[in-house]
Amino acid sequence: MALKLYTFFAEYRGGTYVSQIRARSPAIALQEWARKLDHNIVSGFTSKMKRELIKDAAGENPVLLDGMRNVWCKSFNLGRHLMLVHFTE
Repeated sequence: MALKLYTFFAEYRGGTYVSQIRARSPAIALQEWARKLDHNIVSGFTSKMKRELIKDAAGENPVLLDGMRNVWCKSFNLGRHLMLVHFTE
């Protein structure tokens, strides 16, 4: 199976962070995105929060948005803040 290109839009503490990942499935793309997210560019995001994010993304299935095709959503509670992630294929 060929790798597909996924585009991620993460909302966290008033900032929007966009990145792209190649993966075989949405679940794998989410895990890869979490591992590759540079915690240094995300405002208020620590290396500890990144470890939490990686752990939470492992084994999770993102939610396919109702009525949409190839658009997923996943939210993460990181400390006292919510990170909302949408991504498309």
